[in-house]
Amino acid sequence: IVMCLGTAVREASSVERQTNRYWGLEYLRRNPDEVWEALMLRWLREDSNLGLILLEELGLELAMRFGRSIEIGDRFEVKVTHSDPRSDVIQFQEVILQAAE
Repeated sequence: IVMCLGTAVREASSVERQTNRYWGLEYLRRNPDEVWEALMLRWLREDSNLGLILLEELGLELAMRFGRSIEIGDRFEVKVTHSDPRSDVIQFQEVILQAAE
């Protein structure tokens, strides 16, 4: 019974994570013009500039590929350029603020 219960709990947790991620990506897809504050959490593959970011307002941790050097703990702003919840795909673009001259 304990083995079956452990498996059921793991499966339920997995389904909950997948559901939360799906609806997070769907929310981002429906708000393409929104600018989100992000925090660089850690490298997933530093050699490929692939990091894990946190969208603090939403509590979502998502992968992002960077086109510049960045440090863990850096804060920056992003916009969603593509989100497909059914394919579990999301892409971001960093928003660079232009200094007033």
